[in-house]
Amino acid sequence: SQVVLVDSINEPDPAAAVTRARRLAEGAYVVDLAWLRSTPWRERVTATFDPIQWRGELGKISAVTVRHRPDSGIAGVLFFGWLSDRLGWEPGSLMARNGSLYGRAHGRRQDVELLLQPDERQSAPGLAGIRLETASGVSISLDRGPGGLAAKRRTRDGKESSWTVLGASRGEAGILGEGIRQALLRDPAYRRALDQAEAMVR
Repeated sequence: SQVVLVDSINEPDPAAAVTRARRLAEGAYVVDLAWLRSTPWRERVTATFDPIQWRGELGKISAVTVRHRPDSGIAGVLFFGWLSDRLGWEPGSLMARNGSLYGRAHGRRQDVELLLQPDERQSAPGLAGIRLETASGVSISLDRGPGGLAAKRRTRDGKESSWTVLGASRGEAGILGEGIRQALLRDPAYRRALDQAEAMVR
């Protein structure tokens, strides 16, 4: 076979999921539904930092917290892997602490604290929320909500703003359709994120 469609959240833990995906990728192109579920989150984070006035904060990110459905830890690890790849971080190992996974990545300016938390309230597979904090005092959060993602931003002077990103979730039916579409395309970002994720869970 040339393409393998998998859902890494079916593996018991992130380390097993990464090992299986890496093994499959040696002989075929892997389309991972756990990766595709985070597409709206990755798109929104990218769009948030796209305006010129916010782009400089990317190099100042000092902490990232990801909440996920208890069986979807691999989705969070892949999200960390994507950030590490895009921002040039050197990922460290994730360690278990009080039911969560905690670790650090080495950025160009400072270390970045990484926290992966299971959220029992999350019913759909995948991510429940993301929070990014910068050394200058800016914080941005995205949380799953009715009709889309609830976004909040706090600036360094303490001002807060909030809005809703409508239609950010494709739903499980949409994820499967996207998986089939991706089987006809090639997304190199997944393999790079998987490489970084392996460094975090090995």
